Amino acid sequence: MRTKSLGTVLIVTAIVLAIAGILFQKIPFVLASCAFSFMLVYARLRLISEIASAKVEYERTPGGGIAFASEPLPISLKVVNYSPVAMRGTIEDLLPPSCHVGAGTNKFDGVIPGRSGISLMYTVVPEKRGTYIFEGVRLESEGIFGLLSHEREEPIRTTISVHTAKEALRAARRLAGKEHFEFYGVSRTPSIIMHDLEFDSIREYIPGDKARDIHWKLLSKLERLMTKVYTKEGAIQTRIVLDCSRSMRQTAGRIGKLDHGVDLSLQLSKVLLSGFHAVGASLVDEVSVLADVAPSLSRSQFDKIVLDLKQAPSTVRVSAEESVARTEASEPGANQNPKQVGLTAEAEALTDAVRALGSHTPTVARGVGIEGVVKATMGRARRQKMLFIVISDLVSSKDAVLTAASICRRSGNRMIVLETYDDWYREKDHQIDVEDAEKLYETLVKSVRIEATLRGLGVGYLRIGPADTTGGIVRLLRRQSA
Repeated sequence: MRTKSLGTVLIVTAIVLAIAGILFQKIPFVLASCAFSFMLVYARLRLISEIASAKVEYERTPGGGIAFASEPLPISLKVVNYSPVAMRGTIEDLLPPSCHVGAGTNKFDGVIPGRSGISLMYTVVPEKRGTYIFEGVRLESEGIFGLLSHEREEPIRTTISVHTAKEALRAARRLAGKEHFEFYGVSRTPSIIMHDLEFDSIREYIPGDKARDIHWKLLSKLERLMTKVYTKEGAIQTRIVLDCSRSMRQTAGRIGKLDHGVDLSLQLSKVLLSGFHAVGASLVDEVSVLADVAPSLSRSQFDKIVLDLKQAPSTVRVSAEESVARTEASEPGANQNPKQVGLTAEAEALTDAVRALGSHTPTVARGVGIEGVVKATMGRARRQKMLFIVISDLVSSKDAVLTAASICRRSGNRMIVLETYDDWYREKDHQIDVEDAEKLYETLVKSVRIEATLRGLGVGYLRIGPADTTGGIVRLLRRQSA
């Protein structure tokens, strides 16, 4: 409970009058001091009673539809006072960080009569993509005469998932009308055949074969009917796999790797759908699939992909130096810290077991993460050729991507890796010295080695940064596949 300015003045006045009454032996001063003290005590007891008997209910309702970054989102807060006593004070809906009020107000200052309520209507503008949590409501109750106040927070938790900015969707629609991105292969879906039937092989005639498919020139040589077999070549199904691992979630610059990956996934899927490619999308971390949409050419497929990418986890803001340290710690096979001094035998055994799970071995992440998505997709494709577009920084999920590339090579599927190069997403807050230059060189050498390994497996590869747009990436991929 806090004394307000008027209450402080009243207390000081009562003390001064009491001292003056004693010094000058003035009974009116003493009576006035007692009256002021009684008023203060009554106000305190009245406020305690009102707080104890208060029955207030809060209901926060966000506006319908998808919330986008930098776009106003309507919020409604209903406050109902079920107590017969009026409630005086200030009510404020607490906003999450990186969020500000766009229109209206999230505060109410006044009196709510007994057995009645109020409604606050306002809009919030989230600054970036991610998950925003409204923790509660701050209530500052004001006592009678305005002498005292009591502040408390009511835990009213509301979680809102905010998608990327609408500009990314508008850019996707513009690109779909200008760019094209084509990959062909054996297609089982006649509606997406892009090329004529191509000759594949010859087999013996089976009753029911069409006369135009019979190889008549071989009849005189083999003295039996042979049938020409053709394959249908069309736009192959495509799955965009977005890496949401620990290293991808770190942001040390103006644009985060995961945020850039979400925008690229949206725009690439729209370009591919406009070229009659059946497209799906998957969000994958080190061990699990966070969200998945199967490849399809339905009219609502792009809307499904938009909702799927909305589930991408939020990014974590770190400094450039902290980002380097975390990236090195996230790499598979990174050196672990030695045993801490003073640990018990049980604690040391548990620590060793946890480290063993994260150590660099051939069985790490087998069947999970990106590798698991590739295996599951090929299992459902029934020998139909697939194209996998993987967007990753190749740090936490490097081994899984290399394993998935080996699987694609053995099975005849195609893969394209877009590496969100980690160093290009960092903003240095100081001048680069010799030590920093050496670290940058070592990181680039590692990236070049990974690129050579992927290209040796027949994988298309591009190293991208925050300045690379989807249109430029599509044009570069077209040149590589030409």
